[in-house]
Amino acid sequence: MCPKNASYYGNRAATLMMLGRFREALGDAQQSVRLDDSFVRGHLREGKCHLSLGNAMAACRSFQRALELDHKNAQAQQEFKNANAVMEYEKIAETDFEKRDFRKVVFCMDRAL
Repeated sequence: MCPKNASYYGNRAATLMMLGRFREALGDAQQSVRLDDSFVRGHLREGKCHLSLGNAMAACRSFQRALELDHKNAQAQQEFKNANAVMEYEKIAETDFEKRDFRKVVFCMDRAL
């Protein structure tokens, strides 16, 4: 593999994601954007990995960066919207957990997934 080519790391990240190996894919996606910060697909893959690993805030940052690079990218717009929705459901679930309203907690976590 060419160690200085962002798209190679991005493609390997995509392959690992298809195999469900999100932690490994995240490393490759992050390497792809370290090599080329303007690589939109790298930011999208990084965000998807973060979201799949349960880190919605980091996912939002990755999708936001993709949108900064290409504000008309429909996939980035949708993924950013989804990650924000997950964060919102997590916040509501935390509040409901403190209130001991576990039915709402389960509902919010179901929606977040």
